[in-house]
Amino acid sequence: MDEAEGGTRTPALGSNFLQAVEAAAAGEDIDPAARPPSPDPNFTPTAQHAFAARLEWSMTPTYAGANHEPMVTLRGPPRLSARPGETIQLQGVASDPDGDVLAVRWWRWKAVDTYPGPITFSHPTSLATGVQVPADATAGQTIHLILEVTDDGAPPLTKYQRVVVTVSR
Repeated sequence: MDEAEGGTRTPALGSNFLQAVEAAAAGEDIDPAARPPSPDPNFTPTAQHAFAARLEWSMTPTYAGANHEPMVTLRGPPRLSARPGETIQLQGVASDPDGDVLAVRWWRWKAVDTYPGPITFSHPTSLATGVQVPADATAGQTIHLILEVTDDGAPPLTKYQRVVVTVSR
C-alpha cells in the first residue's frame, strides 16, 4: 500500500538496514519476511551482555561485585602476508580480571574477507592454533581470522582480536 493512500511503508527484502530501523522506530508495521537478515556473525548478544555489565558496574559498590571483560591480545602482528600453502601459527594471550574460566574460539569472518574457499584451524579452541593458506588462494586475497574469548561470568563477556592474512606471491 502506498503512503499517499494512507498505508504504511514496508521495506522490501534487501532494502537499506537503516531505513528498516527508522521504519520500526516510527512504529510502522514491518513484514518479518521483509526485515533485513541478522548479521553474520550476530554480535548483538555480545553487545547486550557488555551493556548489561556496564549497567551492573554503575549499581555495584565494589569492583569485585560485577563481572569484567577478559583481556585478550595477540602475540604477533594483526596483519600478515603468506603464500599459498604456507602455514601460519597464531598465538593469543587471554586472562580474566575476575578469575573467570575462559572459552576460546578461533573462527573465520568469511563475510569480510575475499578468499572464497574453506579454511581450517588446527586447534580452534586453543589460544595457539595454525592455519594453512589454501593452495588455490591468489595474491591479494584476504582471510580474516578472529580470536574470540568469552568468560563464564554473569553476564558472560566476550573480547575479540582479528588477524588479517593477505595472500602474497
